[in-house]
Amino acid sequence: MELGSNFVFFIGIVEDRGDPLMLGRVKVRCLNVHTFNKGDLPTEMLPWATPLQNITSAASATIGSAPVGLIVGSIVVGFFMDSEEKQMPIILGSLAGIPGGVPVNFSLSPGGKPNTSALLSDIPYPARGVQDYDNNFLETEPNSKFSEGAVYPYNQCLKTEAGHLIEWDNTPSKERVQIRHASGAYIQMDPAGNIVIKSVANLNILSANNRVDFVGANNTVIVKGALFIAVDNDIQIASDTSILLKAPRIDFKNS
Repeated sequence: MELGSNFVFFIGIVEDRGDPLMLGRVKVRCLNVHTFNKGDLPTEMLPWATPLQNITSAASATIGSAPVGLIVGSIVVGFFMDSEEKQMPIILGSLAGIPGGVPVNFSLSPGGKPNTSALLSDIPYPARGVQDYDNNFLETEPNSKFSEGAVYPYNQCLKTEAGHLIEWDNTPSKERVQIRHASGAYIQMDPAGNIVIKSVANLNILSANNRVDFVGANNTVIVKGALFIAVDNDIQIASDTSILLKAPRIDFKNS
């Protein structure tokens, strides 16, 4: 039979993602195709299934997106290019579900927000307006706005295995963008356009050439430890009103 002349579609469960060729391939046990008795058909005997990439990914010459988002246990849908032999599976996408089924007490609130206490969905919590990370800001820090205000289905988000998170929250009047590291460090833009950048460890900003910081109003710098400034050339400080230096002791050295 000519290759691709008669597609056979499948739904299956990912059992292995350790592709030796590092092409994003996974081994899938397909419903009504493979037995679920691993004694009769072990995982290593399953054919490698290749994920289909979006046209926004070049998928060539190391350029494009890495198709490595699937994990063991992901449910995928695709087709066999060789419909009879079923040794050339192509994955079209993945399917989210509710492990264990929909609880009988599941309901939607008037605003369309799901009763998340009764819903154990595969969809990331922040997409459902449930914050599953610590705010971790101090009282002296800006009070950031996090995903507990999001309403399904407006919060588009991407969460990784390690716990890294990107949110594009389109909830009306609560629009936010957040890039969050699993450590708790984050960058967030809130509905008013305020930007908060937080590092839970060191923060290094490097510029190979000039740097200009423009502040349209007041600028406050609070340092809990010591402040050290080293400059190779001249230092110029200018004020249109006054300059105030206040300390228990001020020392001046020529060198």
